[in-house]
Amino acid sequence: MPNDQRTKAALFATCIVDEFYPQVGVSVVRVLRRLGVDLSYPPDQTCCGQPLYNSGFTHQAQQLARRVLTSFSGSQYVVVPSGSCSAMIKVFYQDLFRDDPATLEQVRQLGPRVYEFSQFLVDVLDVQDVEAGHSGSVTYHPSCHLLREIEVRDQPRMLLNSVGGLELQD
Repeated sequence: MPNDQRTKAALFATCIVDEFYPQVGVSVVRVLRRLGVDLSYPPDQTCCGQPLYNSGFTHQAQQLARRVLTSFSGSQYVVVPSGSCSAMIKVFYQDLFRDDPATLEQVRQLGPRVYEFSQFLVDVLDVQDVEAGHSGSVTYHPSCHLLREIEVRDQPRMLLNSVGGLELQD
């Protein structure tokens, strides 16, 4: 597919991936590039602000959220390897900026373009099999934010069920 027709997405790596699980970010990049996604990584990204928001530090959470909004404002899609951070941007930013109409409009513009990783693969790229393999059994636990806030239910299991050699335990 010619480069100008490729799906363009920006990766929001999250602070947890960046600080504790960088191999997750590297793996997400590898998968997306192998699938032909024209991927960018805005360099000034940081935390989505959820830890501060959950702890009642609204002003500090707003500062981080504004940075996210600015970093990803021009992105066709934003891929997030985290249900919690996806939910923060899509759902909780609306509460965070409920009294700031200008920023709330930015949130409403960005929110529909934000996708959790498995959701992006299945719902946007129409991929149910990433041609992966793993020998052994695994247990999948759907996170609360995936289920309740952004309603991602089937996509992770669809992808896991396609992994050759993997035995999915319920």
